[in-house]
Amino acid sequence: MQQLLDKRPLYTLEHKVFIEENSRLLWLAALLFVVSLLCRSWEHFFYPGFYVEDASYYFRINYDAPSKWEHIFRNPNGYYNIFNNFTAQLIGKIDIRYQAYAYLIVATSTCIATIVMFSRLGLVKNRFLLLVTPLVLGLSGLNHINYYTTLTFQMYLLVIALLVVLLWEPEKKIGKNLFIILLIPLLVWSGPYSVLAVPFALGFLVLFRGKSLIMIWAVVVTVVYALSTSGSVGSGINLGHLFSATFQRIWFETVVIDVFFMGFRGGANIEKVLLIAAVIGPALYLIRKDTVQLRILLLLMVVIIVTPAPLLLTSKYMLYGDVFPCHVLTAQIAWIVFILILLDRLIDKLNESYRPAASIVVMVIIILFIVTDNLKNPRKGNHVILYNTREFLQVIKKY
Repeated sequence: MQQLLDKRPLYTLEHKVFIEENSRLLWLAALLFVVSLLCRSWEHFFYPGFYVEDASYYFRINYDAPSKWEHIFRNPNGYYNIFNNFTAQLIGKIDIRYQAYAYLIVATSTCIATIVMFSRLGLVKNRFLLLVTPLVLGLSGLNHINYYTTLTFQMYLLVIALLVVLLWEPEKKIGKNLFIILLIPLLVWSGPYSVLAVPFALGFLVLFRGKSLIMIWAVVVTVVYALSTSGSVGSGINLGHLFSATFQRIWFETVVIDVFFMGFRGGANIEKVLLIAAVIGPALYLIRKDTVQLRILLLLMVVIIVTPAPLLLTSKYMLYGDVFPCHVLTAQIAWIVFILILLDRLIDKLNESYRPAASIVVMVIIILFIVTDNLKNPRKGNHVILYNTREFLQVIKKY
């Protein structure tokens, strides 16, 4: 075991060089993503509303409440959600007529920032793929308008932000490391799905050198958070589900259909798994010398496999009765990043004269996938529009 640890490669993505060489392209890709998002769902940004639990929980409780720190630590569902509670309490202090817009701005900005940060990590370096990375992550991975318009859904989004932070290249400056140390607890204590950081960080410690203290800190913070969850209906852990044939089947179907096939193909079966293996296996063999990238792919696969656990290993599944898109969001993002890294490395292995043509073909295929995904699932981009929210808030303001 000690020999394996001693042979771990240093985790490095040559981030600074990557940013310097691709700065303009990264900004262009981000702009293209934002414009596409606004065009796809423009009405939701013109008519913000309090969707899902935003109205009944965050807005109703905070819009005229006194500032109390204990409000930030509310946990009616058995777990703490500090980011949403703190944000809602701050927004509750501004003019009530603008609070729906403030909710929208916070949610949209957080989503866009997370997706753009993924693009800027340096995991994908091919310039053509960089151009479409925010598009495919933001319009297919981040797969519902509610992520962009509600505080409630930020608890799923912030898990992805947490993984981005854990994938940042190691920092040498004390100030930046202190910022990361303070940021990790905020992200972890903002939703129960942050428990995915534990297998990810432990896997990172086994596979890489260079961020050990940060990873250990993430594990400690997450374990403390997990131990703090209690009380509410459906929050109890049930490890017995691991040995249940029913739950094993649900887990298998979720990973194969909802993640590997992104919901495009019918039922799950062993043939689909063999098809994925037949495609991915040879590709991984071709990039076998890219040690860092291969190990990152392994970490992403761990995330994909364990993502259903926070739902399926708790009694809360019995309340839902199904696996919803939000419960596989992290796995879908990890899978798309997995494919992008793999394509990036495969194109890099081609003869230099073939790379531009191959890059363009892959970019077009990705764009076609995004378009098909959104046409097949129109509710990803459009939901019920709450046209009367503005008048509703004006009435409250009046009285």
